[in-house]
Amino acid sequence: MIKMKLQAVLFTTFVAFATVNCHFLPDFGKGPLYEDIQYFLDMIPMEEVINTVLKYAADDAEFQDFLKYFSTTEFKDMIVDVEAMPEFRRFVNYLENNGIFIYDELNKLNKVIGIPAIHQYNYKKITGGVKGLFDDVKALISYDKFIHGYVYKMRTSEAFRAFVAELKSKGNQEFADALYVNQRYLNFRALIIKKGIDFVLIEDIIYTVLGVEFPVIETMETFASQELSKDLHDFMNLIDKEKILKIITSYLEDDEVQKALKYMYSDEFHDLVRVVEAMPEYQDLVKFLEDSGLNMTELINKIHHLFGMEDYVPPKINIKYLFMSTYSNLGGVKALVDAVKAALPLDKFRALYEEKMKTSAAFKTFIEKLRSDDFQHIVKTVYSSPIFLEMRQKCIEAGLNLEPLRDLIENVLGIHLPRP
Repeated sequence: MIKMKLQAVLFTTFVAFATVNCHFLPDFGKGPLYEDIQYFLDMIPMEEVINTVLKYAADDAEFQDFLKYFSTTEFKDMIVDVEAMPEFRRFVNYLENNGIFIYDELNKLNKVIGIPAIHQYNYKKITGGVKGLFDDVKALISYDKFIHGYVYKMRTSEAFRAFVAELKSKGNQEFADALYVNQRYLNFRALIIKKGIDFVLIEDIIYTVLGVEFPVIETMETFASQELSKDLHDFMNLIDKEKILKIITSYLEDDEVQKALKYMYSDEFHDLVRVVEAMPEYQDLVKFLEDSGLNMTELINKIHHLFGMEDYVPPKINIKYLFMSTYSNLGGVKALVDAVKAALPLDKFRALYEEKMKTSAAFKTFIEKLRSDDFQHIVKTVYSSPIFLEMRQKCIEAGLNLEPLRDLIENVLGIHLPRP
């Protein structure tokens, strides 16, 4: 088989040389490499070579039998196999990228022997599957540029502002409502989710940017046990989501917020997150919260996907331990958290909190675990780790100071979180 492939390559080379050395045909390339190859080709008396080959084809029985092989299915399949080899493609891509029109010449050969044309494309390894395609394409997209571009166009383009206003209009909400009662669409949506694509995340992004609400399909996505999930959703239902959305959208123009967002999408931040997640102390914390009723793996994966990271690898059960060059300054992350906090119905939160502590065993157990000495010890251990402290300092330097968010969580849940 190797001998046959060698013969095929030699035959291909002969045909190509014969074609390109006929000066009455168009040139087969341009640039220095083409000129170097043509320099050597000019040394070959191609007309005499062709005449010799044609004489053998007419008079020599052995060569005639050999030529018959080139019309067989085996030869055609072998050429297809060779042309599909990544190693072969890398070489011909090199020639094509350096001025040799090798794909044109190979396709002339393919047409003669009756096989499909080949085209230049990147042979990068694919992840595989529908979800793999979605993830591979997503990895090619710059979220930074989209955030920058959105803010830029909202500032500078009246047509784009009108377009966004139309997308946020009552008519589009009515379209979404009608779409989500169409059974064929719901079947398609279920198929996409079954293939592993986080369709709910797409809906969440549309809601965040455009305010278009989507109904809950089948079961509500949860990050907690069934009993605790109901309690947490009762708190979420108290929030004026549209008001919070407007606040967050307005702060996308803040220089400090944009700096923080850019950092959270950076490779440096992603590397730090992975290092922290590999800490036994951090894995202890995740395991503790899992035991308390939270689905931490799903929650962390959501955060990973939001910032363009791969899936989170959970700890083992038996473990012991966007953007513009011109910004506005609205007060940064702290001001954003303060604005969100001011929009929250904290008095209703407190009333519901007291009610849940009396009526929900799951919620009471969850809060007691968060208040326990074990939880405080685990969090203090994480906070005292040099790796975590390094990450915290770099986040602060990048404008991502989460202390206001910690204070908000304490205020809402009535618990005390340790300090670094």
